[in-house]
Amino acid sequence: MTFEQLRCLIAAAEEETFFAAAERLNMTQPALSKQIIRLERELGMPLFDRTRRRAALSEAGQLFYRDALALVRRQQEALDRLERCRLARRAAVRVGTLPLLAQHRLLPLFREFERQHPEIPFTIEEVEEAALLAGLEAGGYDLVLARQNMAEDGRYLCQTLSGDELVAALPEHHPLSERDAVRPEELAEEKLILMHRNTSVYRLCVRLLPEKEGRRPMLRNARIESILSAVAAGEGVSLLMRSSFTVFSSPGVVIRPLQPRVSLPVVLVRRPGGEREESARTLAGFLCQAAAERCGGQETVLDYSQLL
Repeated sequence: MTFEQLRCLIAAAEEETFFAAAERLNMTQPALSKQIIRLERELGMPLFDRTRRRAALSEAGQLFYRDALALVRRQQEALDRLERCRLARRAAVRVGTLPLLAQHRLLPLFREFERQHPEIPFTIEEVEEAALLAGLEAGGYDLVLARQNMAEDGRYLCQTLSGDELVAALPEHHPLSERDAVRPEELAEEKLILMHRNTSVYRLCVRLLPEKEGRRPMLRNARIESILSAVAAGEGVSLLMRSSFTVFSSPGVVIRPLQPRVSLPVVLVRRPGGEREESARTLAGFLCQAAAERCGGQETVLDYSQLL
């Protein structure tokens, strides 16, 4: 039994003649008759009363006709679902992000958008900084979540999502740990353990820290976990984002704000245009609105109209 045979049966039952049913299905009348005969042979009983001039269902045919309608309808529904899935994958908004969703509590915003807008699928890919803007430029991402100093060239639409600031990370018994705030020049004599050189945080630190005799007293570069362990052990000091301390344990480490404070918020960056423009704008607007409401306007710029 095939769905083609079922469609032939349905058309023949709903038209006055096999010829009219064949025209409806864009096939010849002999071809339609063969399909129905094959179906009858498989079922072991006639589905049509052939003693009359017009196509008339037999008693068995009338029973099977209702089942055939249900089967064909369910097949079409399944095909429609698959087509919607295919279109959704092609139309999914692609979001690239630095590894910062957890510390800035941004994942719940995406989950809420998914609940309110099930018609707009999206994917999230966590990548390092070099791949992030390269992907945006190449069209691999519709939206990216980045540090503000990564998107300052004016080519993209940019909106603050979450505030953050650079802080000094000090061993708990360090003399500067008694201070309310630390000036960057006060770290000139310290051994610095900073993030890797390919990060925007490192580049910001380099701009802030003064050179001594033409160089900076760098000890090494490392990942955040290693930096915190080294600082706790008294190997040196560091400059890190305050948000890092919401996800990484830091016993033995004291943080102090810089004076003046150095802000480096997380921003949503969008490249205008593209086939997913409307969906990307909807997601961007939702994230900006939700972030603004959550922060009460303290960490997020409320004017997000440039993204809409």
